[in-house]
Amino acid sequence: MGNVDLSEDGIMTILFKRATVLKLTPHLAMILGVNNNPFERNIENYNQESVTIEVGLGRNSNNQSTGGVYIASIPINFNFNLKQKFMFVEMNVIKNVCIGNGNAKIVKIIPLSLESFGQYVTTDFDNLDYHPLENHHLHNIEFKLLS
Repeated sequence: MGNVDLSEDGIMTILFKRATVLKLTPHLAMILGVNNNPFERNIENYNQESVTIEVGLGRNSNNQSTGGVYIASIPINFNFNLKQKFMFVEMNVIKNVCIGNGNAKIVKIIPLSLESFGQYVTTDFDNLDYHPLENHHLHNIEFKLLS
């Protein structure tokens, strides 16, 4: 896709070898220094926002699209708090459920407490959750913990 360089003051520069449209979530764009102003965002629709970077989409004299350089507007935020706030339990035998703006086989979302970071914690759930099965002939059940 391209080369990424980071200046001494933390400004990211991306050299795209081909014409590129790069879409980032607003949070990731803010961390990477791509866009710190919400009024400059390209909004596709009000349900699904994204920050769009378009480089090299214009045509040269041979009517070919070219690459180009993108330079971020502010330094990367290396101090951004990336501690997990939730853990997701995924199970392979259930049907997809809506999670955020996508779908996944998430059977449970477990909130994590920042006060108990690094400690062994158990959680009891009083309410049972029922999920439709993808099929009724189970050969194996797999769980994944995602955060």
